Amino acid sequence: MNLTNISAATFKKILALLKKKEALLGKIASIDAELSRFEPGGRPAPAKAGRGRARRAAGPRVSTPRGQLRDKILAELKAAGKNGMTVQELAAKLKHKDRNVYAWFMQTGKKIKTIKNLGSGRFRWQE
Repeated sequence: MNLTNISAATFKKILALLKKKEALLGKIASIDAELSRFEPGGRPAPAKAGRGRARRAAGPRVSTPRGQLRDKILAELKAAGKNGMTVQELAAKLKHKDRNVYAWFMQTGKKIKTIKNLGSGRFRWQE
């Protein structure tokens, strides 16, 4: 092929084909990178670089001053009666995250002798 005798239309077609080829080579490179993660000793995918802090998920945010969560939980357990309440039910009622309420039971709640663990995340007030 003699490059001096190429028409403008042919040159445009060659340019379009070269762009397609580069795009496909880029896709192949990304697929190869993904496949290398599954090989023994393969490197994990690089973390996406973000700017600044991640945003919090929208939802109810309740700020409880120190010590008041205890009073709220005890009041709800007393009102629940003999069947007690699950951590999820308490968290929903108090508008707190269930993992925070569960952590409260595992750290602070176990020190209170009148709280009885009924199993599977269910607690009740026992006089």
